[in-house]
Amino acid sequence: MDHSLADLVCLYLAADPASEHDGSRAETESPAAPVDIATGIGIDPADISSRLGVFEALTGLVTDGFLTETVQRTAAGYERTVYELTDSGRARARDVRRTLDSPPDTDREEYQPAAGIDWQENDVYSPPRPVEPNDGGEPDETRFVGREAELEFLYSALSSIHRRGGRTLFVTGDRGVGKSTLCARVIEQARERDVAVGRARCSRDADEPYGPLRRAIDRAFDEPVPDALIDPPAATLDDGASIAARRSGLLGHVADAVCDRVIDRPTLLVVDDLHNAGASTLALFERIATASAAWVYPLMLVGVYRPRAVGDAAPLAAMRARLSTDVRIDDQVVEPFERAETARLVRLARGPDVSTQLVDRIHETAGGNPLFVAETLAGLAESGATTDPTAAADSAGPATSLELPAAPERAIERRLEPLDDAGWAVIEAAAILGHRIEPDVLRSIVSLPESDVSAYVRLLVDARFLDRTDDGETLTFPSEVVRETVVDSTAPDRRRELHGRAADALVDTDAPPATIAHHCAEADASSRAIEYFERAAQRAHRRYAGSNAIELYERALDLATQIDETRRVADLQLALGETRFVRGEYELAAEHFVAARDGATDATNSARAHHRLAEILVKRGDVDRGIETATAGLGAVTDDVPAADRCRLHRVLGWGLIQRGELADARDAFEQQAAVAADAADDSLLALADHDRGTLAGMTGEIECAEAKLAAAAAAFDRLDDPNLRAKSLTNLALVYRRSGRLDDALAANDRALAIQREYGYLETLPDSLLNQAELQYARGDLALATDSYEAAIDAAMDSGRDERAAKARTNLSQVLTERGRLGLAFRRCQAAIDAFDRLGASDGLVLAYTARAAINRCAGEFENARADAERALSLARDLGNDDRVAAARNALGLVARSTGEVTDALAHHEAAASLSADGGADVAAMTYRLEAIADRLADPERDSADELASLARTVVDEADERVLAARASTRYGRACRRCGAFEAAQRALDEACEAQEALGAVVDRCETLLARCALELDTDRPGEAANSLSVANGVIQEYGLAMYSERVDQLHRRLE
Repeated sequence: MDHSLADLVCLYLAADPASEHDGSRAETESPAAPVDIATGIGIDPADISSRLGVFEALTGLVTDGFLTETVQRTAAGYERTVYELTDSGRARARDVRRTLDSPPDTDREEYQPAAGIDWQENDVYSPPRPVEPNDGGEPDETRFVGREAELEFLYSALSSIHRRGGRTLFVTGDRGVGKSTLCARVIEQARERDVAVGRARCSRDADEPYGPLRRAIDRAFDEPVPDALIDPPAATLDDGASIAARRSGLLGHVADAVCDRVIDRPTLLVVDDLHNAGASTLALFERIATASAAWVYPLMLVGVYRPRAVGDAAPLAAMRARLSTDVRIDDQVVEPFERAETARLVRLARGPDVSTQLVDRIHETAGGNPLFVAETLAGLAESGATTDPTAAADSAGPATSLELPAAPERAIERRLEPLDDAGWAVIEAAAILGHRIEPDVLRSIVSLPESDVSAYVRLLVDARFLDRTDDGETLTFPSEVVRETVVDSTAPDRRRELHGRAADALVDTDAPPATIAHHCAEADASSRAIEYFERAAQRAHRRYAGSNAIELYERALDLATQIDETRRVADLQLALGETRFVRGEYELAAEHFVAARDGATDATNSARAHHRLAEILVKRGDVDRGIETATAGLGAVTDDVPAADRCRLHRVLGWGLIQRGELADARDAFEQQAAVAADAADDSLLALADHDRGTLAGMTGEIECAEAKLAAAAAAFDRLDDPNLRAKSLTNLALVYRRSGRLDDALAANDRALAIQREYGYLETLPDSLLNQAELQYARGDLALATDSYEAAIDAAMDSGRDERAAKARTNLSQVLTERGRLGLAFRRCQAAIDAFDRLGASDGLVLAYTARAAINRCAGEFENARADAERALSLARDLGNDDRVAAARNALGLVARSTGEVTDALAHHEAAASLSADGGADVAAMTYRLEAIADRLADPERDSADELASLARTVVDEADERVLAARASTRYGRACRRCGAFEAAQRALDEACEAQEALGAVVDRCETLLARCALELDTDRPGEAANSLSVANGVIQEYGLAMYSERVDQLHRRLE
């Protein structure tokens, strides 16, 4: 035992060692913990070896009867060992005092306290102030140097939120360069200004979705964030609200809540290690940054990260790119120290007379990295190396001969070397636990008495190997480099053992499943890790963090594959497929469903995999394979398969058959679906079967049946409290009402559907109802309103991640814009739709989009391009086997053929289209194609009787309930009347059509009517009126670029001349 060190311990513990009382304990004495004693006698916190010597001295003093040892419980409930003097110890302290007051004995070797600390004055120990967790490990507050420009910028940004509102900054730089110490200074300034502060760190392996920001917000506001972020209600896969839509709503809710709170008190939120953040945390960070950008919100949001840890394709890089256009997003790059700053830091730590040569060596070796400089200085202090400036001029002096570490890791290793086995046990357990270390968990996995663990924790905190967070209890590492160095120094078998202990301890604390799964995986407990990865993935899914869920499922899948657990592999493939499916990642989802189907070990999972795979194939337009897959799934069904899964297979089969135009077989599939639902006596499945049968009846023109089934389905879903499916039934009922000419009823039903979707947040189905609303508005002749509704449908589809629906809305919008003569905008919208459908592999959508672009090119006079588009659409439609799409493509080809004078071909195309669409009598598409066939006959004066054409056109006028179609029919009727010499009837029809088209904004149709009226006025010898009609028509044609009418205009000009 070092008796000199023991003497100093006794002297420190004695309240008044010079007192000559009778030996009873002085009233002013108080027991002290080992770390307090070490600090009190002047041992530098970095001098671990000497501090461990204090531990040994205390043990010896207790053994020799000079001290008593007591285990106390702190106010926080933790045990610690404290020591106090016995009567013998007090006597020894008095002897030490007398010796020290006597002339020094040069033969005695005494313990020398650290330079610069007077142990005689230091009789009161103040424990270190809790610090914010940081990732820099840079010098503490008393050794902060430089960074004046950076601090000025950050202080200015903090001040600006009081005047200008929300501000987002990214503090970037290499590890150890000083990012976190810089942020700590800003936090200190914020607290002085009464700004609420929250800070948290991201962990790549153990964080839950949104976890870091949730912790930061909790700390800033001293209360939990909205419950929805912690545990939102579970979302089923078929409830109509997509994961993307739900997550968007959740993030918006939290961002709004944060913004509302900061109005009452300005707030600073700091998120460290943002490069480790998951996609969900980054999404919330971005949403808060965007929401707080308004002037009224005094929030400063700071993201701290290392650029070298971020790849160009990483989620953080993508988020930065999206935010880069916001003028309130700023960067503060933290660079390594210049030599002058290194010199200031070295001299602050080692004294003003330190050699220049040593400064140069440390700066060169550390590259100006403050962490490396600090660790090197700590190592020098512990080793007792001299830095005598008198040796600076001597190239062989101490400054050049000092052995400096080559990297921060080596410097840290040197400082850790004096730790004894117990100290190593504590710090390696802490390193295994990760960034946030709960003391209870740490104590439970270290095989030491609780009081010893507490003592070693204090020692490690004083030495800056560990830090305490704001709560004063939770521990963290001041630098990731420190933690990584300890982990790397721990033997693999020992790491696995500690990870296993950590997993056991965390289970008892109800820790996040992702954290437990990580430790299980590192402990090679694969089966247990799979279980917790699955739990974590399901939890992430409930929180609408799909990317996190996918990552967790994939980790579970990798482990299940490694240990050859076939059933779990199939289950995980199915779960991955479902997760990707609801995110709209159909290609990747299909791969998982194929794997789940091929590896399924039970009929239920086989049925589910077949159903989803068939659904994807039908969505992508691969209808034949979709039907084959659904049929195969039904063939493998057993009695054990739940009725809901069997119904889904019949349902997807029915919709696939509809796509192929086999409506009778589709009806059979839906009837089988209804039979399964009836056998199961499941009201929900029965209502869904009515919904599908009613929708099909509407397509086949069985209007009464369709109305009855869909109305019954909507009523049943209302009783079953399923507002999503009720809204879907109302939407389809609106379509049926439209087909039957009941536009007011159709709009009313669709408005009810929209109200439900908005009230309950069913954002995924909202685009469908908005599309329906736009089509109904078009039917009523409100082209401007229809345009607005299509734009709203595009926005809603994009918000909910439904790219296919957004493309459909753009296609329909382009058709309305074409009708209104806005060809340039129509072309851009249509091209965007084509690009999206092509990317999605949606052949059905491509048919419609190419058909729409053919109409745009035709109106612009680009007839060859129009023909190419129409032929491409027809080819795709035939490959799909969809009669409706074939009819639409042939109609487009017919229009091009008529424009280029190929009247016979045009008529053949339009008659074929009308025949393919003649399934409901009053169907709008069928009437449209019949009307175009009339126009083809009118273009060939030798072909048909004018009276017959007038009668056919009159029939369409009487049948048409849609105002645009009715006005077009009046134009064709007027042209037919002109052909048969009924000039007065022709004039009335054309005037009515022209007036209606002008009111509707139907520019293209109005030009046709104006030109027809010009020809009629020439026939009836009214050249002045004819010239006026031609002038108006020509002005419209020139304004809107409707070059397809150019030849007709030239013909009429020649007649006028």
